[in-house]
Amino acid sequence: MNPDQFSQNAACIDRELTWFSTFLEQRIKRYFEDESLPNDDLIAIIPPPELPNTNAPYAALVHQLHLQPADRLVLCLCLIPHLKPQLLDTFFIHNQTLDRGYTEFGGLTGNAHSGFLPTCETAMFLLAGDNLSARLRYDNLFQPKHILFTQGILTLDYPHQNEPPLCAALNLTPEYRQRLFTGQPYTPAFGTEFPAQEITTALDWEHLVLNPATRQEIDHLLAWVQNKNLLMDHWQLKQRIKPGYRCLF
Repeated sequence: MNPDQFSQNAACIDRELTWFSTFLEQRIKRYFEDESLPNDDLIAIIPPPELPNTNAPYAALVHQLHLQPADRLVLCLCLIPHLKPQLLDTFFIHNQTLDRGYTEFGGLTGNAHSGFLPTCETAMFLLAGDNLSARLRYDNLFQPKHILFTQGILTLDYPHQNEPPLCAALNLTPEYRQRLFTGQPYTPAFGTEFPAQEITTALDWEHLVLNPATRQEIDHLLAWVQNKNLLMDHWQLKQRIKPGYRCLF
């Protein structure tokens, strides 16, 4: 991205973080401080800001995937530990009656990160408070089939198999962290979890000399990368084959 795009992207994200701060402040106020205010679904009362339809990565993603206000709140929650972790310090409020944190806040403590790390329960508290009807309505947001997870934007990390599913940590994937912050594709670091390295060269495809059968297989890979949407959506192959393409060089 050029400097102007970085500025536009930062402005979009800043507007989203400001909205989140207001939303969190109101949720805490309605839950603990002012019983005269209904502890209800705040999305309708405090909607997200309008984002310009630009090529700034954050705004582009919101428009491209038609993210709903609740989706954006969850996404913003997962951005905060990477950008302004102090915005979540409110969740460190101590329950003086029980001499512990509040169960309804959810959350985890990192090994090195000293800030608050959100879980699905954290997002559910923001969205619904203790409004049971709203909690039931928003439960589908935390299903693996939701767009935030099917698109590989967020991950659900379950610490223990037999605990309630809302205990799962909500994490922004490295791929989308890179994409939303810089607009650049993510290149994994070589290691045991990704045992491959990117190789660059000044040569082009016509300089590549391979066995014809091997070259044909590489052409298949290129066809997949260049025509994935056509193959999966227009030709409806997503009903018959798994997404993605694995290969070993």
